[in-house]
Parts: sequence; structure tokens; C-alpha cells
Amino acid sequence: MDGCSSISILLRAVCSGQLLWTFVNVAGIIAFHLSSPDAKIAAAIQEEKDAVVEEALTDLSNRRQENAKILSGQMGAGMFKTMVSELSLDSDGDGLPDIYERPSKRRKVAEHDTPPPAYDEEMIARMVDKRLRERAAQPVTYDNSNGQGHDTRPTQRPAGR
Repeated sequence: MDGCSSISILLRAVCSGQLLWTFVNVAGIIAFHLSSPDAKIAAAIQEEKDAVVEEALTDLSNRRQENAKILSGQMGAGMFKTMVSELSLDSDGDGLPDIYERPSKRRKVAEHDTPPPAYDEEMIARMVDKRLRERAAQPVTYDNSNGQGHDTRPTQRPAGR
């Protein structure tokens, strides 16, 4: 025989011996525990505990099914009340629910705040017309040099991009 074949035979024997020893060891431990009266009692008690837990879970499921309509009705009513109160909330006290206002316009009204001035339509029209004339008088400029100056001629892209 050559050296490689004798090594492989030896390795097979070692592996087989380990498997056999592990099997015999585990079988002996199981046989010892199954024949022990204390182990039998502990297993019986654990089995009864498991049965009680299974019955409790079944009972829990039955109770949920029986009371689901009542519980879901109560939960739904609470959620609906919360939604209505959030939709009708008027934190700034202007008489308009916050849901209809832009978030930037919402604020708390303090007792010492003065109410905003009442503008009539003519005054608003004059203010808008004045602002439009001011804007029309300014030339339109384009920043074509990445912040280094202004140019009145537009380009497709700023320089350097």
C-alpha cells in the first residue's frame, strides 16, 4: 500500500468511530432520562402546563371573536372623534379651521394682539397696482457669471456648469 491510501483508510475509520461514539452516547443519555422517575414526572408536568397554555390561547381567540364588534366600534368612535377634533381645530382663533389655512399663516393669537387692519377692495387694488408699476420699472437682469456680475442677455446655461 502507498502512503495516501493508508491515510484515507485511517481517516475513514476515525470518522466512523466518532459517529458511532456520538450515537451511542446520545442513545445512552436518552435511555437514562426516559427511565428516570423524576424525568417522567417533570415531562408530565410540562405537558400539562403546555395544555393549559393552549387552552388559554384558544379562549383568548374565542373572546376576541365574541367581543370584536364591540371593541372595534369603541375604537372606531374614538378615532373618529380625534379626526373631527383635528379637522375643526382653530388654534389661532380667527374663526377659520386650521385645515383651510396655509401652515405659514397659522399662529397663536395673544390677548394683547391687535386685529389685522381691515382693507377694502379699492385699497388692495391700489397697493397691487403700485407694486406692479415698481416691478415694471426695474430692468430684468440675468446672472450669467455665477454671481460675479449681471448681464441683460440671457444664456442657456450659466458659465462653469
